[in-house]
Amino acid sequence: MSQEQPTAEEQLLFQLVSSYATGAWVGLGKMNNPVTGEAQPNLEQARFSIDMLDMLQQRVGDMAEWESAYLSKTLNDLRTNYITAIEQDSDNGAAPADSPPENSN
Repeated sequence: MSQEQPTAEEQLLFQLVSSYATGAWVGLGKMNNPVTGEAQPNLEQARFSIDMLDMLQQRVGDMAEWESAYLSKTLNDLRTNYITAIEQDSDNGAAPADSPPENSN
């Protein structure tokens, strides 16, 4: 992002990515649920949010370099944590979840 004030579109994209990322972190149990104030993992919710960000990355072609880098880093961090959560669930005897979100880059 340049030293200039972000445009309305840049602010909206940042907010959209941040919103879905927050939903994923809450679903992964890495952030407290804002309603209950407790960490309550929900891997289905996390996967939905990650898949939405992945779709956004695939469909939005005209992003600034910083926007693309921000979205890529966010997705990489979330995917890594999702895989860790799935593995921990398996180690704890939970039924196997669907395969992790794919990196469709």
